[in-house]
Amino acid sequence: MEYKKLMLCLGLCSLLIAGCTFKGGNEILAKKTQEDFKKELIKGKTTKAQVIQMYGKPTGTHIEEDGTETLVYEYAEADYDATNHIPLIGVLISKDEIRSHNLQIYFTKKDVVKSYTLFRNSSQNQGVKLQ
Repeated sequence: MEYKKLMLCLGLCSLLIAGCTFKGGNEILAKKTQEDFKKELIKGKTTKAQVIQMYGKPTGTHIEEDGTETLVYEYAEADYDATNHIPLIGVLISKDEIRSHNLQIYFTKKDVVKSYTLFRNSSQNQGVKLQ
């Protein structure tokens, strides 16, 4: 019986240490570097069809006032420490990290790349610091 209690306790402790990870959107954004995008998104040359072939279906699209189109690709990852879920104590010792990527590709009226912007953000949060 003691062995079962010990195994249950170890199992619960491992869950607390493990935490969880959330991933959503187009993973290509996390894998490619700024140099990769520079080589692939050639202004005045790369077409919208080529972009969709390389990166897949966009997360969203915008039609600008001048009738040109913008494709938007997004990806986010979040690592949460399981201690976040411990009542009261979680506020003090919890930690998490969030990384987001946003690529906006602007096209001319002839559906070739006019320009693009890549935003990357990373933030880390930690529990309340007592002094």
